[in-house]
Amino acid sequence: MTTSEIRKIPYTKPSITELELEYATDAAANGWGEHCYDYIVRFEEAFKAHLGVKYAIATSSCTGALHMGMHALIGGRQHLVSPGLSSGELERAFVSYVHSTGIPWEI
Repeated sequence: MTTSEIRKIPYTKPSITELELEYATDAAANGWGEHCYDYIVRFEEAFKAHLGVKYAIATSSCTGALHMGMHALIGGRQHLVSPGLSSGELERAFVSYVHSTGIPWEI
């Protein structure tokens, strides 16, 4: 395969406006730890309004979001088949977050 035959994966640059700079500056100046839920609640409300839905859940971290997502997707299942190429991290996450067992599988 030549370089000209390789398909590029499109990406976009960050879109940072004065509003994002204002929020980041406010969080840094006034203490993210003490006020993080103020931001989270504001985001949830704006997101619900944007989507026109009654409920939305936001978290203060990616770890929290992954934890909730794994519970929602896996539920009470005891085992989940996972790609063998995951180097074990996915299986460790299943055990740590949702007390399930990841079973590596190759096709």
